[in-house]
Amino acid sequence: MGDLALAQFPELAQQQAQYKDEIKTVEGLIQNQGQKAQVPFILSLARNYYRLDRYQEAEQYFLQVIDQPMCSDLDFKELAICLAMNGKESLAREFYQLYINKVPDNRSFLILWEQMRSNTGISGTPVKNQLTRYTSVYGNLTGRNSALLSIEGHPSRVNLSCGRLADISEVTIPVDEPERLASICEGPGKSGYIFSYKEPEGYYSLYWIPQKKNKWKKAVRLELGEHLANYIHPYYLEEEKKLIFSSDRSGGFGGFDLYSVEFDGKDWINVKNMGAVFNTEKNEILPQLYQNQLSFSSNGHPGRGGYDVFISAPDRSVIRGIDAPFNSTKNDYQILDFTPSEAIMVCGKNGQPNIFNITVSQPTGEMLTGKVFDTDRMGIAQARVLFRAANVVNGRFALTQTDGSFQISLDKQIYNWEVEVYYQGRNVLSTTVDLLTLGLNPLELIIKTSETPVASTNSSSPKSSGSEVQPVYPKVTSPAKTEKPAESISNHTGNTAPNTETNPPVSGGYYVVLGSTTSYEFAQSYWAKWKNTFPKSEIIAIKEDNGTRYRIAEFAGTDYSTALNRNREIRRTVTNAWLYRSN
Repeated sequence: MGDLALAQFPELAQQQAQYKDEIKTVEGLIQNQGQKAQVPFILSLARNYYRLDRYQEAEQYFLQVIDQPMCSDLDFKELAICLAMNGKESLAREFYQLYINKVPDNRSFLILWEQMRSNTGISGTPVKNQLTRYTSVYGNLTGRNSALLSIEGHPSRVNLSCGRLADISEVTIPVDEPERLASICEGPGKSGYIFSYKEPEGYYSLYWIPQKKNKWKKAVRLELGEHLANYIHPYYLEEEKKLIFSSDRSGGFGGFDLYSVEFDGKDWINVKNMGAVFNTEKNEILPQLYQNQLSFSSNGHPGRGGYDVFISAPDRSVIRGIDAPFNSTKNDYQILDFTPSEAIMVCGKNGQPNIFNITVSQPTGEMLTGKVFDTDRMGIAQARVLFRAANVVNGRFALTQTDGSFQISLDKQIYNWEVEVYYQGRNVLSTTVDLLTLGLNPLELIIKTSETPVASTNSSSPKSSGSEVQPVYPKVTSPAKTEKPAESISNHTGNTAPNTETNPPVSGGYYVVLGSTTSYEFAQSYWAKWKNTFPKSEIIAIKEDNGTRYRIAEFAGTDYSTALNRNREIRRTVTNAWLYRSN
């Protein structure tokens, strides 16, 4: 597989050279000993080849000594990953199980292992195009479509426009030897910079150079503890007033770990290792904030091979890898822009980091399991569970089985979902779920029995989640197969919607639905509440094989774009409004 981890960044060159020197020395000792090679030497080879992401050689040596007492828990983990990377699924799972039985706190490992082994990712063949003519490009985001990058070793500010680098301007920092500059980020208040700088001894330190009224102040080295260690890849979190960086200082988990240090307005205090959720015995590098979540690259967590990009949950209690092919068997370092079918990423080519545009075909989904209960923990059958991503009209739904369980396939690139549960005679459950936080756990949803036909949470205000009415059908944009043509039973005269006058909806017309119920009385009450706010609303009766349901809706036209805009307007008041297309 080759040295996936070799010579990726100048900051890592010293580490990689050390691993290779150790391998050369130990192989010489083993050759002199022949058949009497000692276990510590073989184990040293296994570990160093693993650190270089050379999984085949590492597996070969691990298998010779893994039954020896001197092997640690981590050796079982590393062998499991090597076997998985080498396509030996059955044996990999055996050592995976041995490892998780040994380590009590392994939640992140469990999630990442199952994610790696599951059939995830994107269907079709990805197309990867290098976006620059440069040899080496890496850095971090400063905002939407803007970044601070090290381009051929020169700090630069760029815009990402239409899949290319635009408006490139070099950042000139007053240091004695600019060629010693490495990675860079904006400092507190976006005034000045924090940068990594190579000292004469060969180690990298972090410096902060503030800027006030367009004038540079003196660069100050951040005193982070151990001097003869490397401090690289800074990223300042403005809202938290914390600097995240990577270091190989002693006392960590091994290799380069992620650390944080707080800024109190004057000094940098409380240097902390970010812990086992983030750090491994190998390298964790290139932290940055992406879509309000901390991301980083690691070659130590279970992944697709080499370096992969990982994203943390909002509370940073668990991490998750982004999906293949955005994480691949080669080195993947940073996300600069990411959609379910396209990404602009920093990846490795010929051992060097560079920016690529990756496009793929239709995304596949991830199967989520869950269960709907009542308050007595009894499963509820035939409940409809709706999942909808934020700011997306279309939803996906599942129908629960006799024990209340359900399965649903969700877009793997979206972690945050709005979830609603509908069942006749029950209050509508509205909640949100973060798939990163949920991890491998099944989703449990509990709905309560409705005490009154209409349970308004705020009768004095028109703003509502729409949960007063008892909807029992999901919010989808196409009619069910059993639906028959709908008919209007309202002309909005008086306080009720008389069912004696009908106005059939326009064929192929779009309606914004405020609520849905199987009870005409509930529909009347719901329409009466909203008729002043939405005077064009009406009650539509949908005839189905198993009865009739009623929708309170406003006609939004026959043009989808116009109807979508109206739906967005109404959702400012009724957050659960949805778009329906008649036959």
